[in-house]
Order: sequence, then structure tokens, then C-alpha cells
Amino acid sequence: MANLKEFFNKISNNNRIYTREDIGNMSSDEFRTNEKAIDYQLANLGIPAKSDLALSDDVVYVHSYTRDDGTKVKAHYRSKAGHITGAASNIENKMTAGEKMLDILGQIVSSNKQILNKNIGIFPIAGANLQNARQDFKYAKKNDNAHIINSRTEINNKGLNDLMDKVGIPQNSRGVVYDINSQQSKKLFNSPEIQNYISKNYSKLVNNKQNPTADIEFRWKNFLDDNYYGLQHCKLYNPHISSDGHFNAIVVDYFDFQHRKPRNWKDIIPVKINNWGYSMQEKGLLENQFNIYQIREKLW
Repeated sequence: MANLKEFFNKISNNNRIYTREDIGNMSSDEFRTNEKAIDYQLANLGIPAKSDLALSDDVVYVHSYTRDDGTKVKAHYRSKAGHITGAASNIENKMTAGEKMLDILGQIVSSNKQILNKNIGIFPIAGANLQNARQDFKYAKKNDNAHIINSRTEINNKGLNDLMDKVGIPQNSRGVVYDINSQQSKKLFNSPEIQNYISKNYSKLVNNKQNPTADIEFRWKNFLDDNYYGLQHCKLYNPHISSDGHFNAIVVDYFDFQHRKPRNWKDIIPVKINNWGYSMQEKGLLENQFNIYQIREKLW
């Protein structure tokens, strides 16, 4: 065991600890210059947030284990329960410098603090998806409104299973069901895209004459577009308005990425993020999972 403040970096030959915020504010050149030192810290200590370091003499306990897929992981935990300074794995070396930088930024914006705090939680959907796919359902395991599905065999709805076949979701895929009380389902219901769908199809939805499935596409609007980063394209299953005035539907999405080329300068950042996901997925660092969002909201 070692104290955070006693950590010494043998690459940089000093006791500087790089925080998530430090790395997030680095330029590409600065990151490349410090990359080996950051890698050393990542492997031996983890990447803490500044709040982890403030006024803290907590001991770091090192716990090593092997995942079911054979990946060896070394995790560093704070002595106070519930506070984790970071985790390192031998698979990290597969990432390029740019991918490592985006991975660390992703950990920052997808942290539970960011997702759950109503004032700063700007990525509840994309953040939860990233946590689950990158860190073995880390978000779902801590959220009462998110339910882990270990295989599609657990889903008994034939119509939903047929749709998942059409979407191309493998039978052995794992995923998460977000119930009607989840922050994610409520955010999707209030999205302009789903509200526009309800408005355009209101009469059919009330009279149960709508198509059993519909395509929903979230287009990129700005740098904080959670729905775009989290879903982009998805399916709306069994949308209808019940006699008591509730809109009911299930949003189905498969968390996977296809490589893209930017069509114009506006596409550069979202395509860069998308292609990071594609590369991480191809290297086995992001699990392809399905996400199901149950929606039931009162209209009148």
C-alpha cells in the first residue's frame, strides 16, 4: 500500500500527480510530452480527480484481479468506501496517445458525479453508456433504475426480440434496461425528436393505428449533445397513447460504432468522437451492448 502524496513518478523523476483535470486541459503536444509519465502513473496509481487529492492522507489499496475475458486489471481504491482513484489494465497499451486522451476525458464527463448532479449532469445518456461499455456496467450496478441484462434470452417480449434481430443485436449480447423512472428515459421523452414524433402522429397514437416501430434519429446540434453522442440512431417500439393519457414506448439502441469521414468542418468533432468509439470497439476496449429505455409519461 502507498500514500497518494508519497507517490513518485520514475519517468518524470518527480512526485507530481497528474489529475483528470490536468490531462483534460493539456494540448495535444503537451500530452505527447508527458504521455510516458502519465502511463506510468496510470499503471501504478491511477488518475485521480483534484477532489481526490485535496486535504487527503488516505491510503491507496491495490487490488489485482482477472476479468472473465482474461484481462488482468489492477485497481487502486481509496480507504474511504466508495471513492476510487482509478484503474489500470494491461489493455491500455493498445491505445494511441489521442485515444488515451479521449478515454480520460470520457471518464471525466461520464463520472457518476457528472451524470447524477442535476446542475452539471450534461451527459446522463452518453455518460451511462460509456461507463457501462468501458467499465463493465459500472453505472448500471449503482443505479436502481438501470437493470442489467446478461443475455437476450432474458427478454420474453417476442415483438421486441424480433426488432432486436432486425437491428442486428446478437443473441448473446449484454445490455441495460432503463425503467420509466430513470433519468435517461425521461430525458429521451422530452427530446425534440420524440416530441416531434408524438405531435406528427398524435391521432394514430391515440387510435392505435400507428406503425409498431419507428426510426428516431438524433442529429448533432452542439458540443453538449447528449442524445447524439449516446444514441444517434435508434428504434421506437410499440409507441401508443393509452386511454388514461399516457404515452408509452420503448427505445431500442445498440451501442456500436461505424467508421465515418467528416462531410464538412462541422462534422470534425462528432466524427472524431465517433471514430474513437469505433477504434476502441475494434480493440476490444468498449463492449457492444444494447440499451432499452422504457417510456411512460402523462400527456393529459
